[in-house]
Amino acid sequence: MKPLLLFGFIISTILFTTIAAQQTCPECYSNRGHLAGHGTSDDGRTKANIYIETPQGTPEYSILNGAVGGASDDWNRASDGSGNKINYKFEQTTDQTQADFIVTVGTPGGGCAQIDNSVYPHVITVSATLLQQSPAEIEAAIEHELGHRLGLAEAANTAACRWTSSTVIDSTFCG
Repeated sequence: MKPLLLFGFIISTILFTTIAAQQTCPECYSNRGHLAGHGTSDDGRTKANIYIETPQGTPEYSILNGAVGGASDDWNRASDGSGNKINYKFEQTTDQTQADFIVTVGTPGGGCAQIDNSVYPHVITVSATLLQQSPAEIEAAIEHELGHRLGLAEAANTAACRWTSSTVIDSTFCG
């Protein structure tokens, strides 16, 4: 009887330690405050407007327009295992005063793209190098940066959290 109790205690300790480790990974998910947005969509989500700062009619605008549209569509369709969608519906705007996000071309600190969540509207800066990549890669980079505002951290933060928490996969094509 005692060996059975000891075995049960060991298994319980291992399970508790594993569950506790999975639940205490704050570096993998950062709970961000709700974005005020600009109204409510038909399905009850907060509208989050994205403005492209590059002048319309330029090749850069065309590239970014497609990438922002694709990234928005991907996030707008995203759902969890129960079919729940994210709290936001991303839309593009041509009115900078209505923007929650501004996409601009510049020199991001992280290489391909970077979001500045400390300013509002939030600024996503993409590099000229990124604009030379495939449309899918540009879209993925913008989608990645939007994910940071939703609270997702970089996937490579820690080995312990990499597969058990909400993260954004690193975009490495700009090297």
